[in-house]
Amino acid sequence: MKRFAFIATLVAVVGAASVTYAFSQKNQKDLSDLQLTAIEVLSDTEGVKEGDKGSGLCYKDIHTEDGSLVLYCGSCTYLSGTHDTFAGTGTCF
Repeated sequence: MKRFAFIATLVAVVGAASVTYAFSQKNQKDLSDLQLTAIEVLSDTEGVKEGDKGSGLCYKDIHTEDGSLVLYCGSCTYLSGTHDTFAGTGTCF
């Protein structure tokens, strides 16, 4: 009887773990697709190089960082860096 209870418990735990794993894999795939879509939508600097003139939302304070570009209000050009979250914004025309 103890052996039957042990086997039943083991089967239940393995089954629960399998279902949990399957749902987590499905959710990770959906999240990954969502992230990729968001990256595509937000990547407005595609094809832009550092020093190119730009128009639209610009940032008054930036931090140097390789690999990303930000439109700087001082010159209305794209510079290598990221914007400060609390910095002011403006518009370049």
